[in-house]
Amino acid sequence: MNQPKPLIVRNTAAWRIWNLRFHVQLPMLAQYSTEYMRQNAINVSGDKQLDKLRMNQLVDVRQTCAGLAMIMSEGYSISILNRWDCVQMYSDIQEHFRNWLDMTYGGYPPEAFPPIDDLRLLETLALEMHTEAQRLSPKDREVASRIFEGIDRMNRRRNLAATDKQARERVMVGNQLKPYNSIIDQIERYILE
Repeated sequence: MNQPKPLIVRNTAAWRIWNLRFHVQLPMLAQYSTEYMRQNAINVSGDKQLDKLRMNQLVDVRQTCAGLAMIMSEGYSISILNRWDCVQMYSDIQEHFRNWLDMTYGGYPPEAFPPIDDLRLLETLALEMHTEAQRLSPKDREVASRIFEGIDRMNRRRNLAATDKQARERVMVGNQLKPYNSIIDQIERYILE
């Protein structure tokens, strides 16, 4: 279960953010809205302390990236049970952001974009898994074609040390992972201009 798996690429990144579910652990209380909690009493055993502890008990659920972002925005912490899922979630969120950034280059009207606050919620989730995703998937560029792959393989045979150094530099600065670069800041500048 905790093994590398190929990235799911079917449909769009937005579809995957709203539909792919990942195995996570979160407090039971995070599954209910504040309004639901207001309308329905949580004291089911008669012992308020026991009910409070039960509501903070961690439960295993399957949740989408969008759902996790909303849960985190309410102040709950999450735990992703399969660390390789970080790569899929981070990749989908970044691809989604790049798609919106491409729309800024296309000159789409600012009102066509979702609220920046919604994108920031996803960015918060991406920041949570940035380090783990970068560590597990150090190749931050997508291979454009088989020709590029062939040239890369040919260069590796000629000078393996230089090619490995180039691959490390894409992900590392010194002994540190490259910091997270916010695409949302660029999109926000476009919308506000």
